[in-house]
Amino acid sequence: NTEESITHYDHKWVITEETQGSCAEKSSVIYKCLNCGEMKIEYGNYNYQVHNEKYLTKKQTIAPGCETAGTYIIYCKILSIEFAESGF
Repeated sequence: NTEESITHYDHKWVITEETQGSCAEKSSVIYKCLNCGEMKIEYGNYNYQVHNEKYLTKKQTIAPGCETAGTYIIYCKILSIEFAESGF
């Protein structure tokens, strides 16, 4: 009875694609493992800087408190959609 040793490799991630994001989509980084080919995606934040301020309006919906973050709505005039954000 002989046992074979199987070598285990750690993932070796490389970036295959990056996106800056927009007011409609979060930024993202796509990685691929050089050893096994597995893919993974990490998401970042929305990128409101892609628009000039004249295209965005911000309206506070809940004021921040001592222990809670406030929330607000950002409206994009280009896409005609609203986004809820918190943490200000």
